[in-house]
Amino acid sequence: GGDAREALIAIRGDLTLGPDNALYFTEYMKGKIRRIDLATNTISTIAGGGSVYTEGGWADESSLVFPIGIRVSSQGDI
Repeated sequence: GGDAREALIAIRGDLTLGPDNALYFTEYMKGKIRRIDLATNTISTIAGGGSVYTEGGWADESSLVFPIGIRVSSQGDI
């Protein structure tokens, strides 16, 4: 939720531009999917970084194991 220019980012994996004009990327070593709003330079974690290894929970509470690739559809699905 802070300024992307001040964010500490671990090893970055793949990145892509979404239909909402935001930059989406994987943070490989921390097991996260991050989003940068290019209009406001705000960075947020949208998935991963948690400790839950189950399906059906909240994306930001989930645990991802070394996410590498990412794609965002024209409808905004990740």
